[in-house]
Amino acid sequence: MKISAKISLWYVSLTLLIMMLFSTALYMGMRVVLYQALDDDLAIFANTIQESYNPFIGEFEELLFHLESANRYKELWLVVYDARGRAIYASPMTQYIPLKIPVPEEAPQEGYTITVNMKKGLPWLQANEKGQVTFRAITRRMAYNKRPIGFIQAALPIQNIQSELDSLLKLILIANVLAVLLVGGSGYFLTRRVLSPVRTIARKARQISETSMDERLPVVNKDDEIGQLSQTLNNLLERLQKAFRAQQEFISDITHELKTPLSMMRTHWEAEINNPQLSDETKERILTDVEAISRLNRLLNDLSLLSKTEERQNWQLEPLDAREIVESVIAELKPVFELRGQKLHSHFEATATVNGDRDKLYQVFFNLLENASSHSGTGSSIYITTRRHGEWWTATVEDDGPGIPEEDQPHIFKRFYRVQKDRSRKSGGSGLGLAIVKGIVNAHNGRISVDNGDHGGARFRVELPVHAAK
Repeated sequence: MKISAKISLWYVSLTLLIMMLFSTALYMGMRVVLYQALDDDLAIFANTIQESYNPFIGEFEELLFHLESANRYKELWLVVYDARGRAIYASPMTQYIPLKIPVPEEAPQEGYTITVNMKKGLPWLQANEKGQVTFRAITRRMAYNKRPIGFIQAALPIQNIQSELDSLLKLILIANVLAVLLVGGSGYFLTRRVLSPVRTIARKARQISETSMDERLPVVNKDDEIGQLSQTLNNLLERLQKAFRAQQEFISDITHELKTPLSMMRTHWEAEINNPQLSDETKERILTDVEAISRLNRLLNDLSLLSKTEERQNWQLEPLDAREIVESVIAELKPVFELRGQKLHSHFEATATVNGDRDKLYQVFFNLLENASSHSGTGSSIYITTRRHGEWWTATVEDDGPGIPEEDQPHIFKRFYRVQKDRSRKSGGSGLGLAIVKGIVNAHNGRISVDNGDHGGARFRVELPVHAAK
């Protein structure tokens, strides 16, 4: 998972958690407020009745007047008892729904939430799906100068409150969903904007190779963390470039220093071969040494060529006809194919103009075709096909030799790597030919791959970008 997605996921999760805590607190707080408001309404009825008590006559004056006013609340369940526990008033609601409210033992008011089954339907009272109605009830003992004068039991259904709470819950859920979507979308957008320099750095870093180590990563703001990361990576690239150049200079120097003494030795030994005073056995040993010196010379030449390829020394980049280069290589190697009794099958579907160095691209196809000839044996066939697909031109070189084992294919382009080490040494291979080919192809922004083809032998595929005419 990408960092931007992880950060957005964490951001949404934390936001959702905060929203859930806030929503829960809001819902519970609103529930307490609404229940408290209902208890306050019930307390108002109780206070009105208690204040109407006349101690001189021992009755509740104007009780009926106050209760008639209260009867406007059809849902009100109310029973008033005198000091001896006789019910002196009961609201019409008590005839439909009996509530068993405990009798208070002391003067303070007590509240209850009571759920009962509604046997008879009432137009102003709505039951739930189980046929039940929930009431909020209070019970209070009344006293005058600490003398008991009776008690009150009152209740109101909470269906309106529950409807309001249900509406609030739906509103909260919708708000949470919208908030999560908005926060998630904006968080992902902002995270991508913040991490955009990191993607730019990664893309630029992938473009830097041994052939373009002089390039550096962009530093947008050197004072923030991303800018400091870019500067650190640039310093690392600087050190790697210096080490790489030191390695190339060492290879160049060592090959130059070794070529002269090897050439002198070869000249000396070749002159000794014609010495009549030497025995045939000695001459055979000298010939063996001359062959070893020749292999060393070829190795030094390959090292020098590989070094120049990686450094792009004396490259002449220009628009070239890719097919013409391949055909010139085939013409040069034709005597080699004939000498080995090999047949070349060429099929050119299309040509294309590529931007590159003629000599280096010539070296690519020369190495691939010569390599196919060397490893396919006498009387074998070699196949080369070219075609164009989109912005790429592809050349495929295939032989009908033994092929390359799958475990060796990922390493075939490494320096000094040989699939069959004994045969490579006998044939004079240095193990650098394919490394040189890959280096040249990469320097031309191309691609090279290997597998075993339809004819059983190794199949190399070279892809080069088509030159865009301006």
